Amino acid sequence: MMMKISIPEARAYYPASKNEPDYLLCWIPAGELAQLANEGRIARDILDDYPGGLEIEVTDSAFEAVALDLGISPEAIRRAYADLAESGVVDGAWLEQRAMVAESGVVAFDIGPDLAASVSDKAVPKPRMSDGQDARSVMQNL
Repeated sequence: MMMKISIPEARAYYPASKNEPDYLLCWIPAGELAQLANEGRIARDILDDYPGGLEIEVTDSAFEAVALDLGISPEAIRRAYADLAESGVVDGAWLEQRAMVAESGVVAFDIGPDLAASVSDKAVPKPRMSDGQDARSVMQNL
């Protein structure tokens, strides 16, 4: 039986490993990657290189290499993640909003009341995960 791997179905942040908690990664699934490209918030050719989604380091140089603009700096995202007692996979939109609030002290108007309320919640939301794909398919798409 082939091993199955579940991947986040939405943008998510997580440490590279338990031994490297400060080395933060971001997963951007294929659908969000296409949306970012259509909005001009990431290099368009990234879709050709990463058709299954993109795993990227949360650093200025990595974001600059693919022209990724999430509306918040990688440093602010890393600080927001470091402030969590949790060290696992975290919902991307929630963490980015938390970072924006920490940076500005103001909640953005376009996030909606549910997300705005959750920015200060103690519970750290996890992204919805896929049912699992065979490991070979996941690795070939990266």
